[in-house]
Amino acid sequence: MRSTSTLHLDVRDEPGSGARVVLRGTLDVVSAPSLRAALAARAAGDPRPRAFEIDASGLERADHAGAAVLHELARGGAAPGVPARLLAVTPQLE
Repeated sequence: MRSTSTLHLDVRDEPGSGARVVLRGTLDVVSAPSLRAALAARAAGDPRPRAFEIDASGLERADHAGAAVLHELARGGAAPGVPARLLAVTPQLE
């Protein structure tokens, strides 16, 4: 079976030193590691964001791995000292 996993990330700096992350597509076992890596890289950048706002309204599908990474981000942040807040999460992802 061929994977059709595609996750698009749009990361924008927000006033007040935060970063807004807009997710579109599929968040699954294939794409979840790329979300973690992208947020970790942005958190290590200069300037470092104070927090991430993660807009999940554009997600078309998420499997267990995708839901798990969103849960991890909401509980522990994207990186030490960089909290994350989930926005527009559907009931299936909560």
